[in-house]
Amino acid sequence: MDPSVCDGLLPNSVGFIGLGAMGKPMVINLAKNLPPNSQIYVHDTVDAPVDEICTRMPGIVVKSASAREVAEKSDVVLTMLPEGIHVRSVYLDTTTGIIAALSSSSTSKLLVDCSTIDTATNLYVKKELVATSPTTAFYDAPVSGGVIGAVNATMAFFLGCAPTDPNVPRLTSLLRTMGGKVIECGGPSLGLAAKLSNNYLSGIITIACAEAMDMGMRAGIDARVLASVFAAGTAQNTICDVFNPVPG
Repeated sequence: MDPSVCDGLLPNSVGFIGLGAMGKPMVINLAKNLPPNSQIYVHDTVDAPVDEICTRMPGIVVKSASAREVAEKSDVVLTMLPEGIHVRSVYLDTTTGIIAALSSSSTSKLLVDCSTIDTATNLYVKKELVATSPTTAFYDAPVSGGVIGAVNATMAFFLGCAPTDPNVPRLTSLLRTMGGKVIECGGPSLGLAAKLSNNYLSGIITIACAEAMDMGMRAGIDARVLASVFAAGTAQNTICDVFNPVPG
C-alpha cells in the first residue's frame, strides 16, 4: 500500500459495484489494504466473479443482491462499469439502484464512479443524487493503467474535484489502496474530461506510431531496429515502447 495512505481516513464498510476485468482486481487490492475487520459489499450482474472473490476472501468480501443493498450497508460506494447506461441504472434505478438507498436513509454517503463514460451522464447522475440526498457527495474518478495497473495497484486516478475539496484526504487514502497517483482535476466531471483527453491523445500517438513504422519498414528498415531508433530518439513514448502496433 502507498505509504501516504492514512488508515484513520479509510472506511470500515465499502461497497463496490462492477467486478469485471478492472473491478475485480481493484476489490482484491482494496480488501488487502483496508483496516482489520473491514467489509466490502459487492454486486455485479454476473455472479461468477462475485462468488469467486467472496470464496477467496470470506468474511471480508460479502455478496449483495443489488446496488441498493450495497449502498444501504456501506459508508462509501465505488463503481466500475462499462458505459453510461450502466452508470445511470446502478445509481438512479428507483427500485434497485443507489438512489433508492439514499431515499430511505438520512446517512450521508461518499460515492465514487471510476467508470470511463461521457461527462453529460456523470453530471446528470450527480444532479439527481444530490437532489435526493443533499449531503451525499458524488465524484468521478476514472482510471488509467489498464488491467495490469488494476492488478498491480499502479493505476492513476483522475479525480473530478478541486484540491481544496474537503473530501480529498478521504478520497486519496481510499483510492491509493488500489492505485498510485491521484490527480485532482478541478471540479465535477473534469476527471472524466481529463481521461477522455488522455485517451484521445493516446489514440493519435498510436496512429502516428503505426504510420511511422510503416514508412520505415517500406524503406527497408527492420521493424525491431526501427523501434529501437524511436526508443532512443525524440520520438520515444510509451505507446511505441509498450504497445507498438507492429507484431513482434
